[in-house]
Amino acid sequence: MHRSYITDPNPVIGYKKCYADAILMAEEQRESLSALEKSGTHFLGDITTKFLAGKNRTWAYEGMVNVSIDTPSEAFFYSENLKARVLTEAIARSHSIGKYIIPENLAKEENYYTTQIRGLKTQMDTLFKNEVMETFYEREKELKEVTSNQQQFISKLRINYPEYAAIHYPNPIKPNEVTLNSKEVLIEFEVTDSMTIVFALKNGGIETRAVPISRENLHKLVLQYRGFFEGITKTSQLLDYKPELGKRLYDFLFGDLLASVAEGTTLVIVPDECLGILPFEALVNNLPKEVKVGEGEYGPFPLGVSYLADKYLINYAQSATSLTLLRTLKKDVVKGEDLLVIADPIFSANDSRLRTIVKIEESEQYINLMGAIVNWRQMGVAGVRAKTAERDIVSEVDELFPRLEKTEALAKKLESLFGGKAQVLRGAEAKEDNLLRPSLSAYRYLTFATHGILDNTVPYIREPALVLTQVGNPEGVDGFLTMSEVMGLRLDADVVALTACGTGLGKNVSGEGVMGMGRAFQYAGARNVLVSLWSVAESSATELTGAFFTYVREGHEPKEAIQLARNEIRRKGYEHPFYWASFILLGK
Repeated sequence: MHRSYITDPNPVIGYKKCYADAILMAEEQRESLSALEKSGTHFLGDITTKFLAGKNRTWAYEGMVNVSIDTPSEAFFYSENLKARVLTEAIARSHSIGKYIIPENLAKEENYYTTQIRGLKTQMDTLFKNEVMETFYEREKELKEVTSNQQQFISKLRINYPEYAAIHYPNPIKPNEVTLNSKEVLIEFEVTDSMTIVFALKNGGIETRAVPISRENLHKLVLQYRGFFEGITKTSQLLDYKPELGKRLYDFLFGDLLASVAEGTTLVIVPDECLGILPFEALVNNLPKEVKVGEGEYGPFPLGVSYLADKYLINYAQSATSLTLLRTLKKDVVKGEDLLVIADPIFSANDSRLRTIVKIEESEQYINLMGAIVNWRQMGVAGVRAKTAERDIVSEVDELFPRLEKTEALAKKLESLFGGKAQVLRGAEAKEDNLLRPSLSAYRYLTFATHGILDNTVPYIREPALVLTQVGNPEGVDGFLTMSEVMGLRLDADVVALTACGTGLGKNVSGEGVMGMGRAFQYAGARNVLVSLWSVAESSATELTGAFFTYVREGHEPKEAIQLARNEIRRKGYEHPFYWASFILLGK
């Protein structure tokens, strides 16, 4: 850190100057890289995203959040700068800018600022190269003034012409610009090396909470709690669950932030880093003095425990900025009711539907998971195995992907529910080329009831994917819908439901969040995506998905529908959070 900063009479001001200069340089680099970026589909590997994920950018923003904690609005703004920038810009690019215009006088003012800023930057580059520093600093001062005036101009556009501003200036927003209704509270997290900062936007104000826990220790706690729900293949393993840890995490993260928040309120959760794989629904907000165990049809479960999902509706957003952008755009679109379902694909030439073998019956004590059972137990969070874990490479697809027969029952239920509005690709029809042939933008709802994989489950698939029919594909078609392929789609869907295992997991990119199938479908244009955080039981997953769409069909908002669906399957005996807490809703 430069001496002029650390010797400032006010250390906080000194640190802010340092971080502000670093942020300015990082954002200038980002703008230059963004100008070169084309709207391709492989944004995980593009230059801009690699830059965004680098410590050369995130450390400055994290530092600014830490030193600005006493000014919550300022700290929140810098936290937003670290979240979902690529996704936000992708959403903005996907909308037609011709539809939104501003009056001629404002267009001229906008052009003035753009021209002035471009010209001053060009002059400064030349002056710096020629070492004419006195004039350089004069131009720098002018640039700051013009940029400040431009930001005020943009703020007015956000109020008077929100659609236009959202598309042309998809920049991180301030707390007072976040679109929330009176029955919503936004909870945003910022994980840093030394602490986790929690922002709560409610009743038109903002509150903060600094949690004194290091990034490393928080990560350990999250993985420990998730561990109760991972690798479950027998109902007897459900006994290992310790709700006390769920209460500890709840107290750590929320404290008394929710004390005045009424039951039935929607919590919009904006997680960060490892919190992106935490099932907030299963955090425990009330424990009996002694936790006793009940025995149900689908295994044991703790008695008398109250979870966060029992009191609140819960919705997840990648950032407050992307949430507001999604809510600002497409307000006037009238959509149809068409549903596309992909269910019960054929994974092997030995499938009984191809009349070669009879399926092997499963013992009732085992739980059939919607994932690659042979390898899934050896997979860790986000597709990274423990260093000590061994893994067998399975060459036979039928060994890796057992048939998911109950998804056929789900397909029939959805066909009955939607009538002629439903199209189902099942069995041999659930092929990749059949899926991609029609215009998927015509569907309001999409459901993928199949296996999901993370990277390296199959040796030649290096990213998260959904498994489609593996038999009878034409040359060049592998039968996997990968994350990169999803990002190349053009959707206009209200809801995409991914019932497979781990669709909410993926690669954690610092400053961007978890890059998985859920994010990919949002990138492609889906407004709400139902994903899972661990290997889910086939029976409960299909029950929950069917109930979810029943409530959606009745007119409930997706966030209401998922809560109602959870409650319904819990009444049917799936009371343990392993069954119902895996599914979360990414959406608006």
